[in-house]
Amino acid sequence: MIISIIIPCYNVEAYIEECLDSVRAQTYPHLEVICVDNNSTDDTYQTIESYKKKHVDFPITLLKEPKPGASAARNAGLRIATGEWIQFLDADDLLELEKIEHQKGLIDENRKAVLVIGAYCKKYLDQKHKLVYPEIDDPYKSIFGTKMGITSSNLWSKAQLLEIKGWHEGIGSSQEYELMFRLIQINSCVILDNTPLTIVREREKGQITKSDPDKVWTQYLQLRVGIMSYLRSAKPSYWDEESQWYYQKLALQISTYAKYNLSNSNQYHERYIPRGNKLQPSKERSPFFIFIYNLLGYRTANLLRHIKYKASLNAFKFIQQKLK
Repeated sequence: MIISIIIPCYNVEAYIEECLDSVRAQTYPHLEVICVDNNSTDDTYQTIESYKKKHVDFPITLLKEPKPGASAARNAGLRIATGEWIQFLDADDLLELEKIEHQKGLIDENRKAVLVIGAYCKKYLDQKHKLVYPEIDDPYKSIFGTKMGITSSNLWSKAQLLEIKGWHEGIGSSQEYELMFRLIQINSCVILDNTPLTIVREREKGQITKSDPDKVWTQYLQLRVGIMSYLRSAKPSYWDEESQWYYQKLALQISTYAKYNLSNSNQYHERYIPRGNKLQPSKERSPFFIFIYNLLGYRTANLLRHIKYKASLNAFKFIQQKLK
């Protein structure tokens, strides 16, 4: 079985060789590698060309995709991929030696699956790291709570990706979770892989998807609202049993958004959370926040939390200035 590795590339000349080294070292031999340059302004394209010439025994298809965005680049690779399964790999991420072989073995044990959900190691700029493990007891809750891996840690069925017409190119964040949401609507059979064999590296700059916290959170919340709408109409019995879990989770997510846009956060809560909603104890928020929320409502609880956050931020900036 051929597995296609699709690597979108934007200004990654400092990362791409190490990424390709991790692909070339894979213990699984039947690989197809497709690099998609997405309007790089550095020497990314030339670096890949040089890598191809240096490693002639390791064929790489290199193409350009002028439409901006990681999703457009991934779709360009998907259109020409010949593998039955797809490994989407961000150019700044790395695969451990046996990543593909290990997940191929899991596929062999469950041919009905459309997706392998993988654990991964998140590596930060200061070289600290943490292991992140997925949860798929309930795929809809896992997507809602961002517990279904990340693009590079997962393995994707090409047939099902083509059936749902690939990546949504009109959104700038939460792309893999929007994609997984559409996947599980046609087949909710997914495989859990708790062996962290992907290294996801933090970058200072140069990512294809630009960071705009307000926009990112708006798209994040809109996807969750869409999931809730789908469950109400398509799975009414399930929704009747589980709706309170979703309302609680959404309320907590909306309160996180308040750090970036307090006014919009209040509007989201008023529009999508039922009046009189009560929060259960949660590790995601302090007991004080939950107490005030249940007693005086979201606006008051979140205003107090927002004031505390702003005060802490101002204190941090003041200390920084004094230390200069």
